[in-house]
Amino acid sequence: MQWSGCRIRALPEVEALTTFPAYTSLPTDVAPDDTPNGFVPADTEAMRTIEAPVVLAGRLADPARPGEAVVTPASSSAWSAPCGTATTLAAAAT
Repeated sequence: MQWSGCRIRALPEVEALTTFPAYTSLPTDVAPDDTPNGFVPADTEAMRTIEAPVVLAGRLADPARPGEAVVTPASSSAWSAPCGTATTLAAAAT
């Protein structure tokens, strides 16, 4: 199935739309927590117009800078990495 966000975005009743590259199985019927998830935005609308987060420290990651990330307070605490800390994260192979 081929999907084009351009036609959807053009509808007058659509205020905001974001895209992501694959199904991520994010729950929609429970309150969010600090559990990591696989949501990977495919455009700059995520975290700006769709589900904009409350920023507790620092700022949102700049979509033009691939080395930046947004983390939860629990992740920051678990990694002993306060806002602005440079760190290296390793991705698990599947």
